[in-house]
This record gives sequence, structure tokens and C-alpha cells, in this order.
Amino acid sequence: MVSMRVRDLIPDILTLAGLQAAMFSMYACQLGDYETSARAFFLALLFDYLDGVAARMLASESKSGELLDRFVDRVTQCVAPALLLSSSSGLPGLVVGAALVTAGAVRLAIPKGVRYFRGAPLFAPAIVIEASALAGYPQPILLVAVLTALTVLPLPYPRSPESAGAVSPLWHLRALPPLIGLIAPEGAEGYAALILISTVIAYILLGPIEPLRSRGGVSDHRKSM
Repeated sequence: MVSMRVRDLIPDILTLAGLQAAMFSMYACQLGDYETSARAFFLALLFDYLDGVAARMLASESKSGELLDRFVDRVTQCVAPALLLSSSSGLPGLVVGAALVTAGAVRLAIPKGVRYFRGAPLFAPAIVIEASALAGYPQPILLVAVLTALTVLPLPYPRSPESAGAVSPLWHLRALPPLIGLIAPEGAEGYAALILISTVIAYILLGPIEPLRSRGGVSDHRKSM
């Protein structure tokens, strides 16, 4: 039987592994190696997925673990992509990247809903930035700016398969985006980027539909505001 201390420690180790991957992503970005930076980001995103899986499997819940996870998420999904965006796109990238970091900071002050995110998840603009870098595409600054704005608007986005509604198939496949970005073979990065960006857009468009139809979803969303 796994002890309480070990049960809480395993998700935290995975969270910290994700932090190291995010740090390497920023290091590679500083060297101008944007493809490696993007792949390291997707590795960090994979660890973020795995720490959640481990926490659910082990029934691990701790206030310190939640705080650690939220901090590392801001480094992975805000700071690292913002650095890449500003490094590769000049002043427009710096402005939008600063907005993404600011949105992440604002979201820290908002309590988590049980079933819904308040606003679009921060990984949405982050994935678009990193997928574009992976493929060597120019950064879609306008799209990233719109997605960043959506992260602070009071729209409910599903946090679980039960609340996902129309996007439940995407929810069950949520481990695929980091895997696609991480292991996309040489020469296929453009296809990988297209899949990743299309998936983000589909989630952004379809995600709020079921929660807004459901009075329970709206109620839960208001409690998280």
C-alpha cells in the first residue's frame, strides 16, 4: 500500500520534471534553437498531463501540490512560450508575450472551478506558439493575441470528461498533443503543427457550448469566479 507521503510525492516529482523541461525549453530558445525549444515545451506539457493522471490514480490531494502545479503551469504555459514568441517575433511578439504572462498571473488569483476553467485554458495560446516554432512557421501573432484574450474572459471551458460535452473526444485524447509535438519526425513538423493548431481552435470554438447550455455548468462557473 502506498503511504500518504509517497502518494503525494509522486505527482510532485512529475510536476518538477516538467519544470526542468520548461527551463530547458527557455535555454534552447536563448540559443536560437526554436525547434528544440518547442519539443522541450511539449515534453513539459506531457509531464503536466502525467502528474494529473498520477494524482487521480493515487487519490493524491494536497494544497502544496496544487500550488506547485499552478506555479509550474505558469512557467511552462506562459513564461516559456512568451520568451519564444518575443525572441522570434520582435516587438509584436514581446507585447503579446507580455500579455500572456499577465493573463497567467491574473488567473493565479482566480479560484479553480471543480468542473470548468474560467476562461480558455492557458495551454491554448502556448500550443499555437510552440507548434508554429516547431514547424518553423511565422508566429500567428493575431491568433495568439485572440487566444490570450480568451483566457481572461468569463467563459467556462471543461476540466473533465463529464463536463466536456461536444469536445469529450478531444478531452480523452488530451495526451496526444504533447506527444505529437514531442515526437514529430523530421520533415513532418508542418503536419504536426497543423494538427495541433486545428485541435486548439476546435477546442476553443466547441468547449463553451455544453457548459453554457447547462444550468449546472453555469452555476459551477459562477462559483469559480
